Amino acid sequence: MSTVEVLKSWEMPTAELPAMPKRQVARVDTDEFCMRLSELNMVGPGLDAVHRFQCFIVVRNDRLVEFRRDLGPMGFYKAEEFNILGGARDDDTGVLHIVSRIGKMLDIADKLRQETPFWWEMETPDLWGKYRQQMEEKKKKRLSKGVFGHGYRRTI
Repeated sequence: MSTVEVLKSWEMPTAELPAMPKRQVARVDTDEFCMRLSELNMVGPGLDAVHRFQCFIVVRNDRLVEFRRDLGPMGFYKAEEFNILGGARDDDTGVLHIVSRIGKMLDIADKLRQETPFWWEMETPDLWGKYRQQMEEKKKKRLSKGVFGHGYRRTI
């Protein structure tokens, strides 16, 4: 599977994945192999508000099954929605290559959930101020530089 195809499947929402499991399970263990962990903001069954859900795609009895856990209202979380891949499917052979377990992916998700997005911390640049400063510097260089070098003026 090429890197581009892996990224495309990583960016797709849960409902659009081609290998989406049909069966949902009521519980998972941290030692089970996990194909993907996603944290999504969506309205769950019987809820009126948008909540944050953890969606696991787990391998059980050689089949992919899904487990969803409600984390509460989405307003409690600073981080954006994210996906963590724990494996990939080979398009040529159809074999799943899974390298991560649920416990490890939960540790990564906890760290990602606590981080604020980098664009929240960015300062808005003052483009007009920087433009004026650059023009002033060019003007100073032009006025102080003579034909014969820096600071030299011809006096004839």
